[in-house]
Amino acid sequence: MAVFGAWHASNIPFVVLRNYEGLPLHIGHDVDVLLRKQDLERAERLLVSAARASGFHLSNRAEFSPISLFLFHPKSGVQTQFDLFHNLEWRSFPLLDARSVINWRVQRGFFASPHPVHEAVNNLLTRQMHHGYVKENYKEGIHAVFVEFPQVGETVLRRLFGDELGKKLAAGILASDWDKVESLSRKMRSRLIIHRLRATPWLLLTNLWRDLRRYVKRFISPPGAKVILLGADGSGKSSAAAQLIEHLHGTFYRDKSIHRHWKPAVFLKERRANRPPTTNPHGQPPRGWLTSQLALAYHWMEFFVGSVVQYWPVLFRNGMVLVERHHYDFIADPRRYRLQPPSALMRWAFRRLRTPDLVFLLDAPAEVLHARKPEMSLEETARRREAYLQLVKSLPQGRVVDATQPLEAVVQGMVRETLHHLESRQLKRTPALAAK
Repeated sequence: MAVFGAWHASNIPFVVLRNYEGLPLHIGHDVDVLLRKQDLERAERLLVSAARASGFHLSNRAEFSPISLFLFHPKSGVQTQFDLFHNLEWRSFPLLDARSVINWRVQRGFFASPHPVHEAVNNLLTRQMHHGYVKENYKEGIHAVFVEFPQVGETVLRRLFGDELGKKLAAGILASDWDKVESLSRKMRSRLIIHRLRATPWLLLTNLWRDLRRYVKRFISPPGAKVILLGADGSGKSSAAAQLIEHLHGTFYRDKSIHRHWKPAVFLKERRANRPPTTNPHGQPPRGWLTSQLALAYHWMEFFVGSVVQYWPVLFRNGMVLVERHHYDFIADPRRYRLQPPSALMRWAFRRLRTPDLVFLLDAPAEVLHARKPEMSLEETARRREAYLQLVKSLPQGRVVDATQPLEAVVQGMVRETLHHLESRQLKRTPALAAK
C-alpha cells in the first residue's frame, strides 16, 4: 500500500489497531492507525500525497478523537477512510499508553499490529467505556488472548482500574461471562476517572483544553453536509433520496445521517405525523396574501429552530442531512402549500438560513413528468418544471440532474457531484494539506 510505504520511507512507526487481516491488498471500509503525536501532522500530509498518487482524492476531514480522513476514487467510485489516532482514551481520560502500544508492536511486513494483549484490551474498551457493551465480533478474540496471556492481560486491566476491579474483569473474560464484564462498565468509568485525577491531573486539563478547541473548530466548520433534492412530482426524488445516503456511507456515517421531507418537525409534530400524503397538491385554493406571509413566517421559524436543534448536531457528527423540497418550494411551487408567493421580506429571511452544500434538481421533460404523475395538467407540470429550472440555475450550489436516466445512474451522478464538491470544500478548509 502506497500510504504504508510512504510512512516507512519517512521512518514513521505506526500500528494498525484492528481489522488488518486483509491488508495491504484489501483495506475494507476504514483503517484505524495509531501514530506518535509528534508524527501525526507529517503522517497526515504523506497519507494525502500517497493517496493522490494512487488516484484517490481527499473529500472530507473530521477532527474527532482520531483525525478522520475520507478518500474517494473518481473513476471507480470507491470510498475509504483512515482514522489517525495519537492516543487511546475515553472522554479525555487516557486508557492504553500510545507509546507502549507502538513500542510493543508486532511487525507484519508492510505494517504492524498491536501486541495481542493491547489489541484485546483496546477492543474490549472501545465500545464498553462509551456504550456499556463489548462488540460481539470481538468477544471470541479477546477471550482467546486472555487465555494465552492471562497474567499480562490482568496486569494491564489492574493498572487501568485498580486491583480489585481489574481481577474481576479478567476473571469474567476468562469465563466468557460477558454479562458480568458489561455489568462493570459504570465502575470502570468511575475508577478510571478517580485514578487519572489522582495520578495525572495536569494531563487531564491539557486533554480537556485540546478537546474543547477541537469541538469549537468542528462546530464552526462541521464536517457533515446538507443536500437538498428538488423536482416536480414524478421526478423520482423519493426513490433517489432513499439510495443517496446509502451510497455515500463511505464518507458520511449512515447511522448519524437523517432524511427529511420538506422541513424539520419542530412544532405540531403529532399533527404533521398524522397528516395523509398529498395526492392533489393544487386541489385547494390558496390563502390570502397576509395569511400567506404569516404562515411563511411560521415556517421560517420552524426551519430556523430545526436547523439548529436537529440538523446542526448531524453535521457536527459528520452525518448527511438530506432534505426533499426544503423552503425552495415556496418559490417554485407556493400553491402546493396553499400560499401566495413570498414577499421580498420573506425571501430575504429565507436566504438568511444556512446555505445547503448542494441543491440537486431532478429534471425531465414535462411530458415524462406528466406521464409519471398525471394528477396535474401537462401545462401546470411544464410551468412548475420551468420554475424549478430557473430557481436552481440561480443558485451557486445548484445542480441539474437528468432524471430520465435509470435510477442507479441518477444516484451515481449525485454521488460523484457530492464528492467533488466536498473535495473543493476541503481544499478551502485545509489548503496546505489538500494542495500537497
